[in-house]
Amino acid sequence: MIYRNHTAFAAITKLGTVVTWGQNTAGGDYTYSDDSTTSAPNDSLNDVVEISFTNNAFAALKNDGSVVTWGNSERGGNSSTVASDLTSGVIKIYSTSLNFAALKNDGSVVMWGKLSGSQVSAPGSGSGITEIFSNGLAYAALKNDGSVVTFGRGSYGGNSNSVAGELSSVIKIFPKNWYIEGERGQYSLYKTGAFAALKDDGSVVTWGDPSVGGNSSTVRDDLASGVTEIFSNGEAFAALKENGSVVTWGNQLRGGNSSRVSIALSRGVEEIAYNGYVFAARKTDGSVYVWGQETSFPHGDRGGYTPNGVTGHDPRDSRVVYSNAVKIFSNG
Repeated sequence: MIYRNHTAFAAITKLGTVVTWGQNTAGGDYTYSDDSTTSAPNDSLNDVVEISFTNNAFAALKNDGSVVTWGNSERGGNSSTVASDLTSGVIKIYSTSLNFAALKNDGSVVMWGKLSGSQVSAPGSGSGITEIFSNGLAYAALKNDGSVVTFGRGSYGGNSNSVAGELSSVIKIFPKNWYIEGERGQYSLYKTGAFAALKDDGSVVTWGDPSVGGNSSTVRDDLASGVTEIFSNGEAFAALKENGSVVTWGNQLRGGNSSRVSIALSRGVEEIAYNGYVFAARKTDGSVYVWGQETSFPHGDRGGYTPNGVTGHDPRDSRVVYSNAVKIFSNG
């Protein structure tokens, strides 16, 4: 398996050892260290089962439940302050762009890396956490009773006090992963500052930075029931409902406003894809509609517009219809 951060790669071999390449200061050489970079201890990267990453560091989970870190010291490459908590019992490592969180078998969470601003502490043992989700700088943990506990940067969703009474019977939390590529592979990393929780009755609860989707009050009624899946491109959300309609909110220029394609998105949507700027929806008839940023009309270098396959729509209308599409894929 191969993992990547901004400028380095790490691969786990069939033998459980690790191979790295790329920028030394981002973990491309696990033996490298300087004033800002920490190396991995000698002969420590063996029997590795999984690797997690921030934008400039790596953390390897070993089969014995211990953790090894390397790369930019401030971004999680140096875990010396919590070393005693990472020697055993870790079952999964999660990350934001700047720090790591390790879930242990007693239900406690250990955080390290850059922890600044209004930081909410990680939960202790016996918390009943089953899975953790992260955005740019915060975490939301789903518990076995369907409740949610949040921690990390408060303004990014680490503080969910405003919706605490609504966070019950939750089955999924979005975004599923903080690493959403934007321009030059990094723009969206610091902008992913909101969460959306899908409940078992098909309703949605949101919190975090309101400018990127933490506030969904304008579509509250549309999110009260029937939602089956939620997609986030870092600055906006798109919810797919069981009747094939789509609801959007968040940054208006990055897909939070889908009014130009509202009729097309009112029924028949089967699939949604996205990049850091644009959403695309495939419908049951094979047509594809696109909405989001169009900053470079008429070229649309971020996917908001392209002339191929247009069936007569005004190119400024953020509506591009393709026929016979069976699957959508996206890049940064």
